[in-house]
Amino acid sequence: MFGSKEQRDFLADDTARKVSQIVFFLTFGFYMILMTASVTSLRYESGPYLKNIRHMLWICCGLALVNLISFCGYTVRQLTVIFLFCALFAFVWLKTGRQEYLFLQSMMIAFSCRNVQWEKLLRFTFWFWIPLFGTVVALNFLGILPSLTSARGDKPRYSLGFSHPNVVGLCCLCFVFLWLLIRYKRLKVYDYLAWLAIAAFTWNVPNSKTSTFLLLLLCIVTLVMKKWGDAFVHSKFMQGLFLSVYPAFAVLSYLMAYFYTGDSPFYLKLDQVLFSGRLRCARVYFDMYTLTLFGQKIKNVGTMRAAKKGIPSYILDNFYLRLLINSGIIPFLIILALFVALMYKALQLNDQSLLIVLIITAVYCVYEFQSTKLIYSITLFQCIYFFFPVRSGEKKRQLNRTGKKE
Repeated sequence: MFGSKEQRDFLADDTARKVSQIVFFLTFGFYMILMTASVTSLRYESGPYLKNIRHMLWICCGLALVNLISFCGYTVRQLTVIFLFCALFAFVWLKTGRQEYLFLQSMMIAFSCRNVQWEKLLRFTFWFWIPLFGTVVALNFLGILPSLTSARGDKPRYSLGFSHPNVVGLCCLCFVFLWLLIRYKRLKVYDYLAWLAIAAFTWNVPNSKTSTFLLLLLCIVTLVMKKWGDAFVHSKFMQGLFLSVYPAFAVLSYLMAYFYTGDSPFYLKLDQVLFSGRLRCARVYFDMYTLTLFGQKIKNVGTMRAAKKGIPSYILDNFYLRLLINSGIIPFLIILALFVALMYKALQLNDQSLLIVLIITAVYCVYEFQSTKLIYSITLFQCIYFFFPVRSGEKKRQLNRTGKKE
């Protein structure tokens, strides 16, 4: 009357997948809204503002937890690995005085993406990003979000309602990342021209040097990969080079900061021209803190907050060093290994667009510290597809997610 057991199981699994997808997109959409709200200029206007956002982010994580337990189809062994992973970073969260929570929240939400196709996820994020960014800018022009202006030399920098001009640059960079991941195989001249226009915007409005440089670098790397990408992916030498990008930048960051001295004209010039004072700041943190296994609370005072309060700024912008000092040696090695694994996955699948994004992100990590936040690191979703492949009976879904053709 109700069909065979196989038919009933199929319908039940299909219903669970659809519910999982709906819950995921609601959760991820809400997460993106909250994360965008957390980097507007309102963060400096109200004491409880960020605290309330943090509480709502944990609600997102709760929904993601229900999803991954009830509807994602993980096995008991996989759930055990996920819970151990989350428990480790919950411990880090406690050890850092509840400072390092965004990677834990990001990965909890990422774990719930298992039933969502990669292409669909990219398109959702791309089209959702436009009204998010546009709403902040519109509220700024309407006077609802305060304007924060600063200057680099005699050149003004505009934050457009965001908490810092560099956040505007980062949003533009992430938008182009999504654009590249979606359109890599169909890129035309006008795509590159649009990216150059966005780079011109990041230079002239927020005057974000890092984002502008990386957008230009992305155009160059993409042109190179379009011409020689297949040869690179199949070259053992280039494979080794790609896999060493993150460890190499991590080691380079550590050595440059460790051996930095303010008495050296060479270091002073290098720091001023290439790193905008980041080496000096990193050296200050090295002097203030020792390395720990599972993290510690560190002092962070951003430049905008420091200017508002008339106090010195303390900010460690380098992702590798911030992760090492703030989160500890063990989390540092785990997260570094995740990015290396993602690079390996991109090589394995000959996913050249993913390779490009990972390479540009590795360079970005030398200058900023946002790469453990899911909203800025869409590639973190690929960890789920890589480490938790679906069962053999669901092979078609797995191929659809990764973008491979049958």
